[in-house]
Amino acid sequence: MATLDALPSWIQQRYEITDHLGHGKWTEVFLAHDRVRRDPFAIKILLEAYRDVPRIRSRFLTEAKAMSRLIHPNIIRIFDVGGALGEDPAIVMEYASGGDLRSYVRQNGVLTPHQAAQMTSHVLAGLAEAHAAGVVHRGISPDSVLLDEHGIPKISDFGVARLEQNPHALMTISSESLGDYFYAAPEQLRNARDATVRSDIYAVGATLLYALRGKDPKELALSAFMEDFWESVVPALRPWLAKSAAYEPEGRYETVAQMSADLDDLLRHWRDPKGDP
Repeated sequence: MATLDALPSWIQQRYEITDHLGHGKWTEVFLAHDRVRRDPFAIKILLEAYRDVPRIRSRFLTEAKAMSRLIHPNIIRIFDVGGALGEDPAIVMEYASGGDLRSYVRQNGVLTPHQAAQMTSHVLAGLAEAHAAGVVHRGISPDSVLLDEHGIPKISDFGVARLEQNPHALMTISSESLGDYFYAAPEQLRNARDATVRSDIYAVGATLLYALRGKDPKELALSAFMEDFWESVVPALRPWLAKSAAYEPEGRYETVAQMSADLDDLLRHWRDPKGDP
């Protein structure tokens, strides 16, 4: 864990660090309060050893750029960024006190099918906003879905996002396969440059499966070849999940809007929220 002395100076001057929330391969996240307003924020810093590594610094700032374009109740909001003007990199973000979906499931157990469908509906709403702004997330997983104090899901971790300036001009930070291995679509694992909206759709389906089972969907890519793969999923969700996580992109939903419409229709006709549809 980084010491407080290693925090960027502009962070130390403006924010009071009160807790350590977690860490990634190149980053750490702290809970902090603005010294003037006293509001809580999550502050993600790039570890000192990586601040001058161009590829990693670029990826970190890509997250800031992607998130700064997006204001939606189901996306973690970004409030401040350092690093673009020669400062040490840091991102000041909305604080989601409920932690990430993976931690929630580990502590509280799997979600009911109705809860998982509701959670996914929120995730899709945020993802639709990102896609409308030209951002393909490329990293949706239980670790990138955070929960606020009311349990409302919010998408975070846009560090591997692809920003689309127009249909023919793409900015991508590298050609390596990005995203959590078990949640990345097959085409994304082959080449991250092949990741599209439909790759995010696959990842959402995989994340819902985790919420239902409490374990990474290690065999999801082979589901079409396994007759009993979907048996543990309630029947009403099986067609939706199978279409969301089809091996070939052409077999999936074309847009998040289509995916969301089918899921919302299922939720409207759910007879017993505590049990099967």
